[in-house]
Amino acid sequence: MAQGRGSRWAVSARGDVSAPPVPYRHMLPVPPDRTLAARTVDVLLGTFPGCDLIFIGPPMFLGPYRHPRLHQVLLGATGQYHTDALVEAERIGLWPRGEELLYVLGDVLLSRRSAQRWSSAIGAEPLAPLLLCRRQPNWVTGKEASENFGLYIPCRERDRVLATATDWAARPRTRPPRPWVLPILARPELLGAVDLARGLAQWPSPLGLETDDYTDDVDSPEEHAAFWRPMLLAALEEDGVRPPSWLYVPPTRRAGVAGAEAGEPNAEGAAARPQGDESADDEEAGELPPWTPRGRAREFAASRRLRLALLAAQRDEARAWLEDDKGGD
Repeated sequence: MAQGRGSRWAVSARGDVSAPPVPYRHMLPVPPDRTLAARTVDVLLGTFPGCDLIFIGPPMFLGPYRHPRLHQVLLGATGQYHTDALVEAERIGLWPRGEELLYVLGDVLLSRRSAQRWSSAIGAEPLAPLLLCRRQPNWVTGKEASENFGLYIPCRERDRVLATATDWAARPRTRPPRPWVLPILARPELLGAVDLARGLAQWPSPLGLETDDYTDDVDSPEEHAAFWRPMLLAALEEDGVRPPSWLYVPPTRRAGVAGAEAGEPNAEGAAARPQGDESADDEEAGELPPWTPRGRAREFAASRRLRLALLAAQRDEARAWLEDDKGGD
């Protein structure tokens, strides 16, 4: 599923973060020649060789990537909720009776290891839905907010999930905030029994199938600035792809040397430094390369403040919904 509105990606919540590098996060480049969405599709096709994959979203998100078992569709009803996609997919015949469904979000940088774990768990034929998620902080990036990546729905749960999704579509005020739609589809008995504002980490275990590697998404320009580089480096290492040199250069330095010869002034009037020069004046200029211990410590401290701000915003969204629901129907 890659047909959401992506409002958090389109508008930065903070003025000190640069604009997104691409118009949609699904189109973030993953070396050597794929988009984020295309790599996720490729990982899934390689992990589930006996299944077809239906990509819900515009073809431009996949770029030139094609595969015999890959089908692309655009749904008429998009909305911002996963339930809209499930209901519409069933209506147009993409999810017939008697078939299980693995629903994966299109903006997830998915590790091959996690995909294989999902395949093994699904192969055991679970009777209940499995939430594909991460409840604890991401140890690769340090991202503290919990995340949902997808939902496995077995055949026996199809009608129940569809009934809930259809009810939420007809009565939007009865559905939980977007981050909690998939968890409650997996565990409907938890609606009203857990504090949504406290996040997935506070929910009873086991909640579903949890990842423990770099697998994550990037919902906003802030998350891209804080987490994308370590995620991408880990993915390229797993893919056996040599990282391009620009991944090791801080964005501030890339801006200083782009389009300028050594010693020529950049857009800000400062002399551009030759690429690869790692002289000691980095520290004097306030730039500590992230591949040095002190530079990584500084980046982590900055990203931690950003993570806390994002987590607070997520909690505020849940509390606002809870207060609005109390005064509703």
